Amino acid sequence: MRAKHVWMISCGIAALFFLSSCALLPEEEVPRSAPILREYEQEAFQFAIVERGDLVWSERISCTYVPVQTATLSFELGGEYVDEVFVHVGDAVEEGQLLAQLELSSIEEQIVSAQRSMEELRLRLEYLEEERSIALRRAELSAASDPQALRDAVDQVNETYDERRLSYEDSLYLQDLTLQALNRRLAERQIRAPFAGTVTYVRSYTEGARSVYGETAVSVADSTMSLFRADTPRWSYFSPGDEVDVVVSDTAYPAVVRSEEELGLEPQEKVAEENAYVYFALKEPTFDLEDGDRGSVTLVLDERHDALLVPSEAISSAGGQPIVYYQDEEGMKAYKPVETGLTANKQTEILSGLVEGESIIVD
Repeated sequence: MRAKHVWMISCGIAALFFLSSCALLPEEEVPRSAPILREYEQEAFQFAIVERGDLVWSERISCTYVPVQTATLSFELGGEYVDEVFVHVGDAVEEGQLLAQLELSSIEEQIVSAQRSMEELRLRLEYLEEERSIALRRAELSAASDPQALRDAVDQVNETYDERRLSYEDSLYLQDLTLQALNRRLAERQIRAPFAGTVTYVRSYTEGARSVYGETAVSVADSTMSLFRADTPRWSYFSPGDEVDVVVSDTAYPAVVRSEEELGLEPQEKVAEENAYVYFALKEPTFDLEDGDRGSVTLVLDERHDALLVPSEAISSAGGQPIVYYQDEEGMKAYKPVETGLTANKQTEILSGLVEGESIIVD
C-alpha cells in the first residue's frame, strides 16, 4: 500500500516536469510573406504636332434687315364691294400704278363727262376771243362815219363777250370742283403704288367680299435697295465700299458697306469703343426678307498666314512666361519657354521656341 502511494507521487512529479519542459521551448516562428512590389506605371501623355497654317481672328456682328421703304396699303372705305386686285406677289410696279379697287359704279363715267365739259368750255373760251375780234371788226365797218356810234357799238360788243367769258369761266370753275370731288371719290376706292417697287403681299378676296377699313390689302417694298443695319462698337473696322456677306438662316447675301450720306441719312456722331450704326446694302435686292429679320456679318479682326500653330490648351505659364511641355529622351515631362502671338479658334501662333513638326504635350 505504501509502495503504491510512492509510485503515484513519482508519476505526478514526472508529469509536472514534462509540462515545464514544454513551456521552455521557443515559439515556432511564423514565416513572413514577401512584400508586394507595385509595378511602375509610366505617365501617359497626349501629344500635338507643331504645324503651319492660317489663323483668323474673327467676330460675328449681328445685324437687322431694315427695308429702305415699305408701304402697307388699305382701302379708305369699309363695307364696299371689292371689284378687283390687279397685282400679285412679286410683281414690279411703278409709282401711281393702280393695284386694286372697289366697285366704282358710275364714278369713272362721271369723271369722263366732267372732263369733256371742261375741255368744251376751254375751247369756247379760246374761240370767244376770235368771235370778239370779228364782232368788233363788223362794228367798226357799220359805224365808221359816226364816232359816237362806233364807241357805243364797241362797248356793246365788249360787254356781251365779257359776260359770255365770265359765264364760261364760272362754268369751268364749277366743273373743276366737280371733277376734284369725283377724283377724291375715285381715290377712296382705289389703291395705287406710292413709289416704284415690288409687291410683297396681296390679300385674297373671294367673290362678293367687302372691304374692311384699315385692313392691309397690298404691301409694296422699295425695289432699289435691301438694307441691313448693325449696331456695334466695331464700326471703325468697316469703310464705305467694303464687300461683306450677310448671312441669314444659312443663306449668304453679298453686300456692300454704305455710309449715311450715300443712303440720304443724317450722319451720326460716332465715338470710339461705343456702339454706332453700320449699314450693309445687298448687291441684289431681295424680297425674301421681312422687316426685323436677323442676320450676321463675319468681321476679320486679325489674321496670320503660314504661321506655326499649336493648340491653345498646350500653352501654360511659369513665372509669367509662356511655356510648353514635351517629353524628353528619358520619357520624362519637361518644359521650354516659347513666344506666342495671335490666339484664335483654340489655336495659338508660336513666334519662337518651337519648330515645325515638333511634338508637344497637350495639358
